[in-house]
This record gives sequence, C-alpha cells and structure tokens, in this order.
Amino acid sequence: MCGRQESEGNEIMKSKVYFTREITPEKVVEMYNALGVELPGKVAVKVHSGEKGN
Repeated sequence: MCGRQESEGNEIMKSKVYFTREITPEKVVEMYNALGVELPGKVAVKVHSGEKGN
C-alpha cells in the first residue's frame, strides 16, 4: 500500500512504503539506510504494528 503526497508543482506522487515483520531499533536503522539518502533535520517514522482499527 502506498500513500500519496503532493510535490511543489501540485503533482500527485506515490509515497514509498518499507515493510518489515521485525520492529527493532536495528531494523529501523536498516530501513533508514535503505533510503540511500541523508535526511537533514528532524525525521519522523510511522510504525504500524497491525493493531485493529488501523
């Protein structure tokens, strides 16, 4: 499943979604490294563990 985001030119772009069955600090770092870019400033990470209602 991909989210959507708007670019500066108001074009709709698909968001990349990374998935892992393990939710550990090491896996979060591994997924961050998978981006292949440095993210300056504050970075948010949304973690979804499959709980009902989400």
